[in-house]
Amino acid sequence: MPLKVWDGSSWTMAGQMKVWNGSSWSQLQAAKVWNGSSWVQFHPGVQLQDYEYVLVGPGIAISDSQEKPIPASASIDLDSSGSAIYSISTGPLFSYVWLLSGSASDYYAFMDTPSFGTFSFGTVNSAIQLSTGLASWGVLRTTVGVKDVISTLRIRTASGVDIVTIPVHLQAEVTL
Repeated sequence: MPLKVWDGSSWTMAGQMKVWNGSSWSQLQAAKVWNGSSWVQFHPGVQLQDYEYVLVGPGIAISDSQEKPIPASASIDLDSSGSAIYSISTGPLFSYVWLLSGSASDYYAFMDTPSFGTFSFGTVNSAIQLSTGLASWGVLRTTVGVKDVISTLRIRTASGVDIVTIPVHLQAEVTL
């Protein structure tokens, strides 16, 4: 169950929680509670996992290179059933469950306007309720050259408070 707080008129999803680490406040990655037999996570109710495929750096870094005439692509999909899939043109590379507790309707995906490049597909700078279907972003290259994009993916509450964020770097290259 996701953590909710009373805002004076209704219960709303809690966004980021911070804990004192002895010298500064740092973002809590996960909170657990004892349910009588085991520790279970209650906050955040979502996760975005790091993945590096060819590109180097923290976050989601996916690169695909194909020889002409085969198109190259790199993409991220979050679906309403709670699955996340990172793919290239030859198929899925990595999948996991992004929804740890609560309902997909409690959460919204938000991809920042890229700091470099542009996505070939996917909505940027707008919240997508994750119960409405598939939230997907990617780059596609069909001719010789490179398509590159750098951005940040966020999962938020309905009120727009970030719960988790992760840097994203997608690259598709077609060579001779």
